[in-house]
Amino acid sequence: MLGPVFEFEWKRMARRWQMYAARVLVGLAVLIGIYAVWYWQVGSVKKITGAQAALVAESCIYALIVVQLAAVLIVSPVATAAAISDEKLRGRLVQLFVTDLRTREIVLGKIAARFVPLLGFILCPAPLALTAVALGPINWSAIVGAYVVFLALGLLGATLAFTLSVFSNRTHEVVLVCYFLWGILLGVRPIWDYVVRYWGFTHPPAWLKLTNPLDLSLLSFATMKTEWSTFGAQLLALAVSMVISGLLILLSIRQLQPVAISQEGRRGLSRRLHFGDRLVGLLKHLPSPSLDRYPLLWREWKRFRPSRFSLAVTAIYFALSIMVTVAVIQMGLWNRWTDIPHIINDFQVGFGLLLVSAASVTLLSDERLDPEKLDLLLVSPLSTQAIIESKWWAAFRLLPLLVLMPVAVGAVRAHAGYGGWWGLLLIAGLVFVQGAFITTVGLALSVWIPSQRKAMVASILIYLAIALPGALALSVPSSQMTPALAGMAAGSPLWAAGYPIREYIDVWFFHLRTQSCINWSVVWIIVYALASIVLLVAVLATSDRCLGRAEDRRSPFHFFSSRRGRGSAWRKLEHSESPAGVS
Repeated sequence: MLGPVFEFEWKRMARRWQMYAARVLVGLAVLIGIYAVWYWQVGSVKKITGAQAALVAESCIYALIVVQLAAVLIVSPVATAAAISDEKLRGRLVQLFVTDLRTREIVLGKIAARFVPLLGFILCPAPLALTAVALGPINWSAIVGAYVVFLALGLLGATLAFTLSVFSNRTHEVVLVCYFLWGILLGVRPIWDYVVRYWGFTHPPAWLKLTNPLDLSLLSFATMKTEWSTFGAQLLALAVSMVISGLLILLSIRQLQPVAISQEGRRGLSRRLHFGDRLVGLLKHLPSPSLDRYPLLWREWKRFRPSRFSLAVTAIYFALSIMVTVAVIQMGLWNRWTDIPHIINDFQVGFGLLLVSAASVTLLSDERLDPEKLDLLLVSPLSTQAIIESKWWAAFRLLPLLVLMPVAVGAVRAHAGYGGWWGLLLIAGLVFVQGAFITTVGLALSVWIPSQRKAMVASILIYLAIALPGALALSVPSSQMTPALAGMAAGSPLWAAGYPIREYIDVWFFHLRTQSCINWSVVWIIVYALASIVLLVAVLATSDRCLGRAEDRRSPFHFFSSRRGRGSAWRKLEHSESPAGVS
């Protein structure tokens, strides 16, 4: 049923080192999480009791499930997001239609070839998780049930991204839509519970808990039951995921050929204006960079025409963020000691920076995909430094919108606590420097890696690595959270926005905690600022060599010469063919 497409795609993907590097990274992340839990629970104790061993095993399994769940949710859409969109952009998909291949073979072959390495990515830490059964009274069905949920989420994320790639030509838009849907699944039940607690709404239905990936993964683990009732619910989730995935595959098979032919026929034609273009057109009348001083930045500012996918995701994200922020502000006016503002800030900024990491690698996507545009950009009189800086500012310009809502929540908390106003500067500083670092990472990867798919995978893996401490900190109970542990987690986008609220604004009268918060925040601001500067200098120093441009000696960061192989060969050929005595 899979056909020759699966054999070709599988052999090509099995020879890529990125697949093995991803397994190594997830294994290292799991080991780091287990080491952190061990150090936190046991410390320097040389001999532990059976109760301590059981507690360590439970905490290790909890940390492993949280880390691997985040990895599955992030990696599964990336595995298949470029399966069809890259083929359409390179014009190879229509060529497949004139062969003897059936549409079913194309779709199933590409999905299966990408899901097999994803399956290995999901199952590689399983033996490590099962070893924790020997440390404490943990039912092995809880671990098996969690991995059943991982398989269901991986299958659903892969097929959803593949189906969206049939209708979209941009890989990063497919990833953004998938991440947005994951965010809705993760946030619906907690928001409903908070609304029930503070506004007296009706309780959510019981089945809603089964739609939350985190609750579903921890369903057997949280209860520690020996019965198979919760495991049956997880098997039901796998069955539902398989049914939905099958329907998505059938939709892809039916729509692949007509959609691809229709988009190929519209290539080169002007795109019809929709409501989003008119809305963005109004924003273009706002103050913009000068055309004379910053021509490329002016061009990036004026040519911004988002598609329906990206515009819908951005609009819904900001609309939901504003509504949740207003609700949290009203809650914080009369409830000072709640942790909800801290959690909401972490989720909003962490999810927003995840979208930034997925979109920042597309800074040179138009030029990379169209060699003529790249040649026109490189032969322009603009310096390399001006090109890189303009691309960076074009991606960084929307970040202040991400800072407004956490600062507003922090201002309300400071007003309710009658102090701690300096914590607003800590919130803004942490979010700005982390956003700058993630943007710089995306720009560097777009310059160093020609393939947009590989660059996006690398960018998301880097984000997952720096977000890991925050994910682990969220699993620690509030009573056991020490200032040092909270400060170390402040370098994570999943913890930084709410960290000053919890450790400074809400407890500003405790000198030890506020001083620790200031010290850790300043340290992370300096670290991320220096890392961004060093990485940007590295991009400026290597961009000519990576993009194939002639040496631009106007830049003060000209450290490495461009590739001389082709040019030196041409000079030798000219010298050999020149008449004698003519230099």
